[in-house]
Amino acid sequence: LAFDQTAAGESAVAAALGALGSLDGRHVAIVGNGPITEAAASSASANGATPQPQASFDTACDALLVAGKAGVLEHDLAATVQAKVVVPLTPVPVTARALAVLSRAGVIVVPDFLSTAAPALTAVDPDGDDAMLRVHDAVAALAAEGSDLWMAAVTKAEEHLLSWQDQLPFGRPLA
Repeated sequence: LAFDQTAAGESAVAAALGALGSLDGRHVAIVGNGPITEAAASSASANGATPQPQASFDTACDALLVAGKAGVLEHDLAATVQAKVVVPLTPVPVTARALAVLSRAGVIVVPDFLSTAAPALTAVDPDGDDAMLRVHDAVAALAAEGSDLWMAAVTKAEEHLLSWQDQLPFGRPLA
């Protein structure tokens, strides 16, 4: 099963759209490079935003899309973030301490298990509902939580896991 990098980039933009309500006239900074970030830039533009590829973490923007290795956005870098929302393009780019720093600053962090979900949703349910819409709607349903969106999403996921297993796996999805 090949990983659809275009869908991954579009999935993160769908999550940003869910968190912000609209991307019209918004500035979307994209940290990282490669096919996922190129797809994200194209999707952001198609949704009315002005994308800035190969941005830095301290770029003033509405949405900061982050691609990179696990833990690439650590607490020192998080203190420089000037975005309203941080959206992962790749798995677990945000550390636990970075999440704390961002949350205290009022920055919304979308969990990677939502922002990167579209390719997996399409792979496991190719005839199901539109995966991008599902990502958007899942984030939009939690947007009112503000900087508590990440924890609200994790709580909802944990409640779902407990509906079909007796105990939760150890830890939370952070680097």
